[in-house]
Amino acid sequence: MRRTPRGLYIVGELPRRDPARSSRVKDEFLAEDQLHGNDAGDQALAEPIDLSLFR
Repeated sequence: MRRTPRGLYIVGELPRRDPARSSRVKDEFLAEDQLHGNDAGDQALAEPIDLSLFR
């Protein structure tokens, strides 16, 4: 979690982080522009979320 002037939000990047380079996203989760996530990266972000919380 991070605190901002507007409140708290959950940092969702952890599933995509490269353990060898913790400040970077794993290459397999990046689009060709090396800036945005690809479909596999989006899936990695979504998998840890328990959807039953939204019912």
